[in-house]
Amino acid sequence: QPYLPDAWALNFGRRLKVYVPLAVKAATKVQIALAMVIRMAAELPFSWVTADEAYGRSTVFRDGVLALQKWYVLEVPCNTLVRPMQGPGSARPRRADEVCKLIKRQLPLDRVMVAYGEKEPIYVQAMMLEVSTARTGRRVRETLLYTEESNGEKKFYLAHVPVSATLTMVVRKARTRHRIEEVFGEAKGEVGMDHFECRAWHGWHNHMPMVQLAHWFLVREQRRLGKKCPGITVSLVRQAVAKLTGQPWTPTRILDWLEHNLTRNEEARADRYRAKGLKSPPRRWQPGWTPHDQSQ
Repeated sequence: QPYLPDAWALNFGRRLKVYVPLAVKAATKVQIALAMVIRMAAELPFSWVTADEAYGRSTVFRDGVLALQKWYVLEVPCNTLVRPMQGPGSARPRRADEVCKLIKRQLPLDRVMVAYGEKEPIYVQAMMLEVSTARTGRRVRETLLYTEESNGEKKFYLAHVPVSATLTMVVRKARTRHRIEEVFGEAKGEVGMDHFECRAWHGWHNHMPMVQLAHWFLVREQRRLGKKCPGITVSLVRQAVAKLTGQPWTPTRILDWLEHNLTRNEEARADRYRAKGLKSPPRRWQPGWTPHDQSQ
């Protein structure tokens, strides 16, 4: 549901005017997010939850995800208090400290490659540390993850991960959160998510399912075509569909147009790597994708 602040929730005249159901109550963003995770856990198979620090700082949210027996990697502010786990032979318990100060006292970081970027491989400096965090009358064991980007950006995460989880695995899980921002960008740029101009509650609920269905269709087509040409994007699929619905474009001409764009994109991607003296990444696309290939 959309976020409904107290000023709206308690103003029944305003609610009636825009058709907000009486059953809808005011809830914080953390409460809404946790309710969504609980609802999805009953309907969809997933193992990991990631989120930014607005949710990671909430012990209620972290405990709620843990109660569902899900793994999580949640960003937290740099002033989050944690206590390093007591090492072997330690006589006194370790004191709590802010994560940013704690990281400064640790061993050198490990260099982890997280993905092939458009211009060069993406590396981060990272480390994991077992810590405990406070709850009412108890402490909970969690994993502190620290990453430092090449541009100096520093991020801290509290995580609950499998015993067998490697540093590379956890860092890559943490970075999957950025896909959420990409999805919002695609929905706004390709299917009109940001074109909503109505003011009624039911109007918003009519608009958003149509946006999600349109985006879902484009992503499914991208993945279907991606078996033949992994470099294809949601934007290219949307442009192809738009051209196919007009004249005089034909399926054969669409495939030729896609091949031209994909070849150009891959050549530009490889050139950016070579310009920096780097080994070119694996090609996502090879010339020669023909209508005959697509029909198989």
